[in-house]
Amino acid sequence: MDYISLFEEAGSAIVSDAMGRGPSITGLKPVSVSRAVAGPALTVSVPPGDWLLAIKAVDHASPGDVIVIDAGVEVARAVWGGLASLSASIKGVKATIVHGFVRDTMDIARLGYPVYAYGTSPTAGTPRGMGSIGEPVTIQGITIRRGDIVVADPDGVVVVPKERVDQVAARVREVMEIEEKIKAYIESGKGTLYTALAELGLLGKAG
Repeated sequence: MDYISLFEEAGSAIVSDAMGRGPSITGLKPVSVSRAVAGPALTVSVPPGDWLLAIKAVDHASPGDVIVIDAGVEVARAVWGGLASLSASIKGVKATIVHGFVRDTMDIARLGYPVYAYGTSPTAGTPRGMGSIGEPVTIQGITIRRGDIVVADPDGVVVVPKERVDQVAARVREVMEIEEKIKAYIESGKGTLYTALAELGLLGKAG
């Protein structure tokens, strides 16, 4: 299994555990589909409401990329919508994550394109073209660089630095194996989560 599929199967919680309970970006909710997505980040930074570079990022993206837009949350003006999602979907982009506002949520849901956002607003911003594409962005104290692996699901967003992918993937497999043992223990009726952790010697070590 390749690491992208592995991270999507695992989800953000297990990836966070595998990174030593690494920090996550919280408060971004799925606008459309509620499934885990993972892929290399294509970063975008724009002022609140300035959507020009947000949509231009699709032209810079490769199939499988996750577009990560830092648009700020101070002004409720959408920088992403249904047509942008259609454009990204046709290009093969995996998902769009917006630290900011989006609109056309019903269109996005019908399209089935994964979008995670801080909030929604029917009001579009103004396309001034300020900002950058492909430069590092920092959201909630977490720096994301182009090519870092982003894992997003309804729990939140976790960022795996590209130089740590192999290490984190190996640890994700270990955590998933431990969780399977715990599930089997509970489902067998032998005991509870607490007793499973105690018998497996995992109290204080989980994750």
